[in-house]
Amino acid sequence: MTLSTTANKVSYAGDGTTVSFAIPFLFLENAHISAVLRDAAGTETTWALNTEFTLTGAGAAAGGTLTVVVSPSDYTPAAGETLVIRRVVPETQETDYPEGGAFPASAHEQALDKLTMLVQQHAEEIARALKVPVTDLGIATTLATVADRANKILSFDNNGDFALVAAADESANTATASVGTESISHASRFAQRLTVKDFGATGDGATDDRADIAAALVGAAGGDLYFPAGIYRISGALTLTAGVNCIFANGAALKPDNGVEVTVAGEVQAGNWRIFDVSAAGTFDTGALARSNIKWFGAAGDGSTDDTAAVQAAIDSAGGANTHVFHVPGGTYILTDTLNMDAFTFATGSYDGIYFVGEGRYASRFQQTADNRSVIDWKAQVPTTNIYRFNKCGIHDMTLWNSFDSDNGYVLDMEGIDQFSLHNCQISSRASGNARTLMRVYEFTNSWINFNEFNGGGDQIVGRAGTTVANYFNMIQNNQFLDFTGSAIDFDDCDQTMIQNNWMGGPVDSDAAVIRLRGDNRRVIVSGNDIEYSNTGIRVEGTGARVMNNALTQLDDSNTSQVAIRFTSAEPNPAISQSRQKSFCTGNVIDGENLQAAIVSSVGDIDIMDNTCSSLDGNGYLAITLNSTDTKNVRVIGNKMDNGQISFSSGTAADASVLYRPQDNWIRAGSRRRAYTAAPTSQYFAVGSRVENSEVAAAGAPGWICTTAGTPGTWRAEASVAV
Repeated sequence: MTLSTTANKVSYAGDGTTVSFAIPFLFLENAHISAVLRDAAGTETTWALNTEFTLTGAGAAAGGTLTVVVSPSDYTPAAGETLVIRRVVPETQETDYPEGGAFPASAHEQALDKLTMLVQQHAEEIARALKVPVTDLGIATTLATVADRANKILSFDNNGDFALVAAADESANTATASVGTESISHASRFAQRLTVKDFGATGDGATDDRADIAAALVGAAGGDLYFPAGIYRISGALTLTAGVNCIFANGAALKPDNGVEVTVAGEVQAGNWRIFDVSAAGTFDTGALARSNIKWFGAAGDGSTDDTAAVQAAIDSAGGANTHVFHVPGGTYILTDTLNMDAFTFATGSYDGIYFVGEGRYASRFQQTADNRSVIDWKAQVPTTNIYRFNKCGIHDMTLWNSFDSDNGYVLDMEGIDQFSLHNCQISSRASGNARTLMRVYEFTNSWINFNEFNGGGDQIVGRAGTTVANYFNMIQNNQFLDFTGSAIDFDDCDQTMIQNNWMGGPVDSDAAVIRLRGDNRRVIVSGNDIEYSNTGIRVEGTGARVMNNALTQLDDSNTSQVAIRFTSAEPNPAISQSRQKSFCTGNVIDGENLQAAIVSSVGDIDIMDNTCSSLDGNGYLAITLNSTDTKNVRVIGNKMDNGQISFSSGTAADASVLYRPQDNWIRAGSRRRAYTAAPTSQYFAVGSRVENSEVAAAGAPGWICTTAGTPGTWRAEASVAV
């Protein structure tokens, strides 16, 4: 047959699943196929036929298929690995032409095919060889003998011919280079890496390496500078200059003397190991870096070592940065004091883009073990009026845990923050009976708290307004709030804040509201939350809130003082401009038994509409408590009451601005309804209200209808029913 392609090699990228690989060229025998796997580190392994792979299609013009063996051992190429399939034909001639015999056309053609394959095979190998240009004439390419070239480095002389130079030779002009004031060894140049030891640095922890490292930084301008393992003592101020990429081996660290600062102005590359040694009370300035690693400063993250000083050193070193990310590798970092952001202090202006980023909610953890200490105290250090000190900051993908069994201190204490992001974190205080506040924010605006877990403590998020700045434009979404003894969220003056789609897993013996909003609640939206409550689910003190489409479930059906949603009046903050806004309580689903009330309101300008209250007993009701001085513009429409009733307990519900008609609400009296054997004698009822007679006697009235509003109003018996 003919060979219509010059290809004799094909490669495939592994994906961890593919086991069949096409061979798009002719091979005469299975033994003519070679398979080589290169792993992600570049190591090559030659596979054996019928051990790592099998073949089909030998002799077929279109080629065949290589199938990877997966049992008993699985050799499937993983992502990052490369499988190379080559045709390798032996350099033999096995076709015999007997004298006088018939011409063996088929065997002759196969022999020609094999010769062509050999030519293609050598062409592919030559293409990977080192070659000189066609126009280079007279180049001596023959190497010296083994004895002459042992322990030598292959180089080129001034004529471009091969030259051999001893690896330690620093004098030959043809094989050394001068960078700055130092002569660079062939070994470093050949490896394309300059090291500080090429310039005389010792890294023994005692010798002063400052001058040698400074010279190395000059020599490496615009390139890489490698620090081999060792402790490099620095006796005076040093700058790792911009334009030099400093690469630190595991075990390499700079150690400035007491009072000496090393400024990091260039790029730094290192893994999760210490490279900045502050044990001699020296300091570092990493403000020019966009990112640093707390392990660079010696943090262990092993769950037992006190990492307070190391983590604080990392924070302090970046105090001059306007944008900086602190990488927190996986591990538990033990703290015995509060981490503070005091280093970030400007006379004017603010800091943008300061972040702590871990490797997963439960992978990276700051654990406070001391009493009366927060995990992080993130506050402005320069008192100003209406100027935020931190903008566009955040904590992502880690745990902040205060494990000391005490009510003192916070987990996260924040002040003067704008555009903060708390994402995929756990904020926790797990000590039994602990009443510690997990997260306190003051003058907290334009921020996002989402996809976090708040676990334990008393109040979990407490937000307080300043004298002139409210907590506004915040979004608290898609979080879990678990095992709190106070409120999950307690905010005041939270103008235009959205509390949405959170799960609040029930307070433990709490007398507080799960969500408590105080003061100026203009355009606050509390929506789509799933709330379990022991006393009050949602408490709104003030006006303007939209409480919509929440699901509220009663935890303790023996507590008759429980209220699912309560609206009360509150005095506005006199320092913050605000006015009364309309409130809404719509579309909520309330499930509870023996409640004092499902919904209570003592404010005007409120719509209570389309709420569903189910599984209530006869004492449950939707109570509209109208203060005599605040009765205007109340609408009670479209509510569904299962085993309950609607009543007005005080005030003047007959006010013309109060819109309530029994026919606009659905009220079902079930088996546990309040029993009436006579017309009501207490509570306020509107015209048209109806109660059922639970003990209808022969020819007795099936119920009573209110014909004149009042307490209890005027009632008329319905027509009797024939029995």
